[in-house]
Amino acid sequence: MSTETIRSGFLGLRSKTVDVQRAVVTSEEVVGPHWVLHQTWHNIESKERGIYTEYYEQKYWVLQKDGCLLKVWRWEEAKVFSSGTRVENDLTASAMTEDDILMLDRSFPPYEKGKHGSSFKCWGNREPQQIVRHAKGVGMSLALKALLEGRRQELVIPK
Repeated sequence: MSTETIRSGFLGLRSKTVDVQRAVVTSEEVVGPHWVLHQTWHNIESKERGIYTEYYEQKYWVLQKDGCLLKVWRWEEAKVFSSGTRVENDLTASAMTEDDILMLDRSFPPYEKGKHGSSFKCWGNREPQQIVRHAKGVGMSLALKALLEGRRQELVIPK
């Protein structure tokens, strides 16, 4: 909470002091310089009982410059009410597990359910499907090979 003085009335001659609550944006570096090996995303739009909701999610499989393999999960949800908007978000990074590495052996085809303007729509490529690399870990090997051959670019995830 902070206190502000606001001016009102004719020519702004009258003033009053009010308590105001403001969101303070802070940032922290979660992942340093890195290369993205794989990325998925997912969107949801919904309207229910007068509340409009947008949800956006991204997952990144990254190689840091120090050789660490990380999985980064980033999401944001905005809800629009008649009285205002509430936004929540998070960004987390964790060391890749064997299961995370083996996910790169699967396909991630794009999908779409519902339609714009309806009460629900989702789309993206988040859901892993069939195994397309039958030898374990080949998906990761191919992603690293693409990086070596210059087919991947360095990316900095916004804070």
